[in-house]
Amino acid sequence: MPLNHTKIEALKPKAKPYSEADGRGLSLHVLPSGSKWWRFRCRFDNKAKMLSVGTYPDVSLAQARERREEARKLLADNQDPSTKRKEDKALQQTKAFLISTDIQASATMLRSA
Repeated sequence: MPLNHTKIEALKPKAKPYSEADGRGLSLHVLPSGSKWWRFRCRFDNKAKMLSVGTYPDVSLAQARERREEARKLLADNQDPSTKRKEDKALQQTKAFLISTDIQASATMLRSA
């Protein structure tokens, strides 16, 4: 049965980590520390994958389900969601580096002018 807000709030930490399924590969892992992590399990290229979708309550149930569907769309297009995430992160870091380099170069030009 799918999770809802009341069920999620009622999940208490135990001595060992455990998970509660929401459906279609999405589950909530509850750790002994009390933190709750959204996980999405899937298969790509005949290999089992588990993607972290975020922590509850930072990522709500609706957001976790949205992210699961985004990952499922990538899988349907024969793309690995974990590789796509890594590529997106590398692109963001490159953009941030280029922006900071451009700002430093502009500041240097302003100082010398």
